[in-house]
Amino acid sequence: MSTKSRLFNILGITKNPIMLIGIHGIGKSEMIAEFARLVGKPLVDIRLSQYSAGDFIGMPWPDHENKSTVFYPPELLQLVSREPCILFLDELNRAQLDVRQAVFQIADSRRLGSLVLHPETVVVAAINPDDLEYLVKPLDPAERDRWMFFDFKPSPDEWLEWAASVQVHPQMSGLQVLKRGG
Repeated sequence: MSTKSRLFNILGITKNPIMLIGIHGIGKSEMIAEFARLVGKPLVDIRLSQYSAGDFIGMPWPDHENKSTVFYPPELLQLVSREPCILFLDELNRAQLDVRQAVFQIADSRRLGSLVLHPETVVVAAINPDDLEYLVKPLDPAERDRWMFFDFKPSPDEWLEWAASVQVHPQMSGLQVLKRGG
């Protein structure tokens, strides 16, 4: 069974959050976008390394009537609570610690503050391996325990098929295969 088939089967049946681990440039993000198109759900694609906690959690606003502070989450995150979506949290191990803590709550409780994810929203994150030359921070044991891990390693033939489908220049495809020893 191909990497793509195995991933799509898992995404189609599990309610658990899935963590893709793989090197850069192998199609992790594109594969999740393809899955979203296949199942007809909107894709909410968030590059966590580009967010601060305020961007991700929402802006605080005083609720004078209740003498409290409420948070207005970004529109993208409101969408995942209103309708079934594919929530793709990319670059988790490049994100700031406070953003990672917010993602922890999504993975653990399917919520972010008072915002509850739609029951049919699929949560997927992606990281690069922390044992290579990437500038990433390893996930701690509590973070790792919240995810089902999927080692994303397409074969050279699978990668070439994907590259042709998204129109990667043939010379670049050849470089990737040589780089992998295919």
